[in-house]
Amino acid sequence: MLRDVFPEALRGEPAPCDPGVWELSRLATGRSWSRTVTAGFGPLARALLWEAFRWVDQHGDTIVAVSSVAVERSVNAMGVRTRRLGDGRATRLGSLLCSAYTTSTRDFLENAAPVC
Repeated sequence: MLRDVFPEALRGEPAPCDPGVWELSRLATGRSWSRTVTAGFGPLARALLWEAFRWVDQHGDTIVAVSSVAVERSVNAMGVRTRRLGDGRATRLGSLLCSAYTTSTRDFLENAAPVC
């Protein structure tokens, strides 16, 4: 999606293209699953992120994503460092301020508390 649908979010950088890089740009849960929020995510979203990062860690080592800046902040609030692609600035996509970023699965698995 990043390369084909939201290339402007790359801010001039080519889309990562490597077998160890996996894109995670779509994640949604119903509001009823978001009542208890930790680091900006409800329990189901945290569990989905945890499992996605574990799966990618078994098949690669890097996640690239495009999301709202608010979601990026929530990922960072979980203790996971992100690095924005391109010139590091956010891009308005429709009505949302978005960023394209990358993170290491190791960083996520070492810093984010697992969901039980």
